[in-house]
Amino acid sequence: MQAYQEAIGRAVERLKAAEGEVHVLDMGCGTGLFAAMAARAGASSVVACDLHDSMCTTARKVTAHCCYFNMLFCATGKVNLPNQFHSAA
Repeated sequence: MQAYQEAIGRAVERLKAAEGEVHVLDMGCGTGLFAAMAARAGASSVVACDLHDSMCTTARKVTAHCCYFNMLFCATGKVNLPNQFHSAA
């Protein structure tokens, strides 16, 4: 798992240097592990989606202790992102 965290950290760092902000979309987030890694690495926002609402509920519970305020979990039946997650472009 450390290799994944390091790779995600390098990617976020590289993109932040080039773009200033990094927005991550984790499709099929499962327990939210990779989404949490992106948030920990400093992503500006992280949207994690799964086909099953029960997985999003699990991901919320698993990551609740991390206190990442830049994360949003949603089921992929229909995704309505709040304005803060829309691109400024």
